[in-house]
Formats: sequence, structure tokens, C-alpha cells
Amino acid sequence: MDFAVLHLQVQQAQPATSTVTLTPVADAMVRGGDLGNTNHGTSASLETKGIDTGYTRREAYLRWDLTGVSVRIVQAKVRLAGTSASQAGNESFASFVSNDTSGEASLTLNNKRTSGKLIAQWLPVTGQAVEFDVTPQVTATLLSDKKPSLRIAATDNQGDAGNVSYASRENATTANRPQLILTHGNAAPAITEVPNQAVDMNTATTALPIVIGDDITATYS
Repeated sequence: MDFAVLHLQVQQAQPATSTVTLTPVADAMVRGGDLGNTNHGTSASLETKGIDTGYTRREAYLRWDLTGVSVRIVQAKVRLAGTSASQAGNESFASFVSNDTSGEASLTLNNKRTSGKLIAQWLPVTGQAVEFDVTPQVTATLLSDKKPSLRIAATDNQGDAGNVSYASRENATTANRPQLILTHGNAAPAITEVPNQAVDMNTATTALPIVIGDDITATYS
């Protein structure tokens, strides 16, 4: 009886998902009162404060550009590094901004864009980063202008000690800059055709390579 034996040797397994981290293409803090028309786009900090008296009110806006992203997003989350919180209980929140036409060098409190409903809230701690999920917002944005934008602000008035600061994209410490962390699924691996090879009866072939995906090589004999 004639028969053949097939041996497969796979050198590397492909992970199910991969992660890419993006920094904003624009971010800026805005302030109220006499500074309502002043731009703070080059500041190393993104500050929040809920009080409305004088020039103390502060909010922050961030925008990412996903023009080059064409993969299937499994999860998207934002990471902000908290550099200072003046007192415990200074709660912050994030909301989505659908109109993202304001520029980093021109945004002020008086020309800021309106934001939608709250999508995350947290209690910042000095020296600790916060992460929150934005998967639905990023997924929706990938179907439109691919420029997700966020507003970061205080949930309420915490008085004169209500200051909270986060690192901006201009921060000197690269690891502290805002991040959009995208986890995406890898495409199903493609398998190359097995090359034809004539084999005499009762003899064996040498190992023939085939490629599975981009970086997985297998051989059969």
C-alpha cells in the first residue's frame, strides 16, 4: 500500500491582537475671565478647575488623527498622566467633542467647541496616570473624519484648591504625554501555495517552505 507522511514545523505563533500608542496632534488648556481670549496651546500642562470667578476656570481639549488607521479596533483607551491635584476630591471628567475644527494655536475658552455627554469620570491623584475607555467614540470616528477629540474638565466647583494638572503633549517627559492606546485584531493569516514537486516512488522530498501570514514560516516533508 502506498502512503505519504506530511510533517509540519511551525516556527512562530502570531498573536491575536496588537497595540499601537498615539499622542495627540493637538491639545490645549483654556482659561476664563480676563484670559478668555488667550491661547495656551504651548503649555506643558493641561489644567482643570471648576470655579468661575475671575480667570480661574480651566478646561483642556485634545485631538488625535487616525487617518492612517485601517485595522479593526478591539479596544481604545486614553491615558492621562496626573502631575498634580491640589486636594483630594477634585474630580475630573471627559466628554467627546464632535466639532474638532479648533486649532491648538487658536483655541480659547471663548471660542471652544461644545462637548457631548460625559463618557468617563475619575478622582485624579498626583503622580498617577488615569485610563478610560473610548472604544465606541473611536469606532464611530473611524467612520467619519477620523479625528477623535475630547474635553477634560472638573465635574463641579471645588473652590480655590480645585486645581488639577495633567501632562500635555508638550511635556518634557515623553512617557507622561497623553496617549490614545489602540488594540487591534490581526488579519487572518494567508497561507502560500505548496509548490509542486515530483517524487519518485519510495523516496522522500526535501523540506519545502510555505509562509503563513507575514512572519510565520512552516516547512513540510
